[in-house]
Amino acid sequence: MEGPFGLTINRTKTLVRQVSHDRNDGLDFLGYRIWLINRVNRQTAGRSVYHGHGRPFRQFFMINTHVVHSLIRHLRRRSLRPYRPPAGTTWWDHLTHDLGWRPLTTPPKAHR
Repeated sequence: MEGPFGLTINRTKTLVRQVSHDRNDGLDFLGYRIWLINRVNRQTAGRSVYHGHGRPFRQFFMINTHVVHSLIRHLRRRSLRPYRPPAGTTWWDHLTHDLGWRPLTTPPKAHR
C-alpha cells in the first residue's frame, strides 16, 4: 500500500489486529465502535420470539429479506466507493459468514 500509492504508515500508531469471530465485541475503526450486526441480530432475535409461534416461515422470510436489503443499502451508502462482497462471494454468504449476521430460521419440529 505504501509503494504504489505513495502513502506512509505511522508504525507507532498502526496496529494489525485479528478480528475475532465472536461477534459480541465491537470493532474500533477510525474512532468509531461498530456494533451494527450485533444490534441487528438482537432485534431479529426478538422478532423471532414474537413471530415464532405457529408457522413462522413466511414472516421469517419477509423479515430476512427486509434485513438483507437494508444491510446492503447501508453498506453501499456508507462507503465512498461502491461496496461489494469479496470476489466469488454472494451477498448472503458475505452477510452471514463474513459479517456475522444470523438470519431467522424456523426451529426444528419436535417429535410427538
